[in-house]
Amino acid sequence: MTTGADDFGNRIALLPRPSDWRPGLEITGNWWPHVDAADRLSPHLEDFLAAGPRPALITFGSMAAEDGTGQVLKAVQRSVER
Repeated sequence: MTTGADDFGNRIALLPRPSDWRPGLEITGNWWPHVDAADRLSPHLEDFLAAGPRPALITFGSMAAEDGTGQVLKAVQRSVER
């Protein structure tokens, strides 16, 4: 059974609410897990980050695997970035 409500975890600045959305579709803002300010990265990761320029971050959260993953991996391999 569905409640009829759907929440979208994005910022309105990134995706404004379309005028044709039905009631019950809500933009709630980004969903971030709680992180305790006292938590620290592992020493291994701290060392890696301190050893050079900022590493590049590529995520595949909304990309189907067959839609360019190979191209992205090839580009990363040719890159001089970490």
